[in-house]
Amino acid sequence: MACIYKLRYFILLFIIVLAIIYWLKTYAQIHFFFAPDNIEYDSPKRKKLKYEDIYFKSTDGTKLHAWFIPAKNQNAINAKASVIQFHGNSQNLSSNWQLVEWLPEHGYNVFVFDYRGYGKSQGKITTLKGFYEDGVSALNYLHSRQDIDVNKIFVLGQSIGVSSALNAINQNKSHINIKGVILEGGFYSYSKIAEDYYKFSGLFVDDSYSPANFIDKISPIPLMIMHGVNDEVINYRHGEMLYEKAKQPKTFIPVRGGHIKAFFLETGKEYQKIMLDFLEKNLKN
Repeated sequence: MACIYKLRYFILLFIIVLAIIYWLKTYAQIHFFFAPDNIEYDSPKRKKLKYEDIYFKSTDGTKLHAWFIPAKNQNAINAKASVIQFHGNSQNLSSNWQLVEWLPEHGYNVFVFDYRGYGKSQGKITTLKGFYEDGVSALNYLHSRQDIDVNKIFVLGQSIGVSSALNAINQNKSHINIKGVILEGGFYSYSKIAEDYYKFSGLFVDDSYSPANFIDKISPIPLMIMHGVNDEVINYRHGEMLYEKAKQPKTFIPVRGGHIKAFFLETGKEYQKIMLDFLEKNLKN
């Protein structure tokens, strides 16, 4: 009889441990990595830029919000190219668009969107799958527009948006012609960034959608990786590891400053030029 009770005890304990691991790999991971809000911080009106307020659907029907900002003083179809921004984990597109607000003045269309639960987008991130489906749907939506040159699309991923961008490219590269990819301030994997904050926590996170799984698969699309040498959120070595795993053609740009600051504040003009040169070079190829 005692053996039966012991067996029941161990079975119950095993079930509890599995439940805790499941919770850590779903709800705890979501809570740690995503910090959306619905505050309206800014809009293209400040820059006197025209823009479209857009709603499109994700794979599961969730309605997502976006802005399409055409190149300044010209029709979108005549722009040099279109750049889609996969923004970072906090706030929403109305703050994150400021990191790309300079592109329309240089002749580029900009498409910025919010993941589910961010800004005016419906729903809530309850699984990583939903978050990544939003990125795939955003790229598909941009490619479906009739008023742009769909053979001239560049992808910009920043912070956690790096992982979303890489997944979307790999899901779509067979039918969408991506001219180039710029990744700024991304992490190598969920497990490694988790362990940077809490030792052994990497054992309890889901790495299925980690950038390390996709970075070497986007070749031969030209790739430029940028990372702040003093990044206080995602350590500089994550950028180096992504670069090491990526295949040619690739370029690595160390950025003076912290997390996703390449196109912002005092160093902005220098790194804006680097990105513009990358865009121009790959438009010719």
